[in-house]
Amino acid sequence: MKALALVSTPAWWVKGRRKVRASPVLQTLLLLFMLLAMFGPLLNLLIWTVAESWYFPHSLPSRWG
Repeated sequence: MKALALVSTPAWWVKGRRKVRASPVLQTLLLLFMLLAMFGPLLNLLIWTVAESWYFPHSLPSRWG
């Protein structure tokens, strides 16, 4: 059964295959970006639930309520 699997895959793929891994710093940055992309909008909605007024140039609401 193993010989059958090797016959179906090209020889150049089996011989030239190598593992490629990103550096730990790059992995951490990608993880942080993905978390920000997922939870950033939810955090915005959470802040809007307690904000009475929140105008454009301010990064946080001017009145909480």
